[in-house]
Amino acid sequence: MGSTDPNTILNLELTDPDGKISKRKDIFSDKTGKFSDGTFRVPTDAKQGNWILKIKSGVKFIDAEFTVSGTIEKTFTIKLDKTEAYHAGDHMSITGTGADKSNTIIIQILDPNNVKIQELQTRSTNEGSFDTLWTIPTDKQSGKYTIKAVSGQVNAEASFDIQ
Repeated sequence: MGSTDPNTILNLELTDPDGKISKRKDIFSDKTGKFSDGTFRVPTDAKQGNWILKIKSGVKFIDAEFTVSGTIEKTFTIKLDKTEAYHAGDHMSITGTGADKSNTIIIQILDPNNVKIQELQTRSTNEGSFDTLWTIPTDKQSGKYTIKAVSGQVNAEASFDIQ
């Protein structure tokens, strides 16, 4: 990140385009005055615009302005543990990414006639991923089934076959 006096405490402050402080952290420079921090990052859902990183140590300070010009659009997706057909009684692993953070995920299993046969609930992590297991009931007929997952305002679908 930079350099200052040796063994000095530095106050880091990250301000968003609206002037709101997004993060604060205190770090120390090393014995040669160098400092860095690999964990002080712009949030993944950062607002576009001009951001300011303020670094202060006593009466010394510097402001570094930078622009966030785009954010990566996250896509809510679900995946199944295999691509080939399942059989009644099989265990299925359902995983997903891009869900709302730390949120309830509602998973509906629909039969070939689009009738809900089961509903599962799980929670996403603070990074928006989730996983759950489902055992296919032994009385299910062959055909193409659909899994629908809902996380807040986003949803995803996957299909699978039972033979």
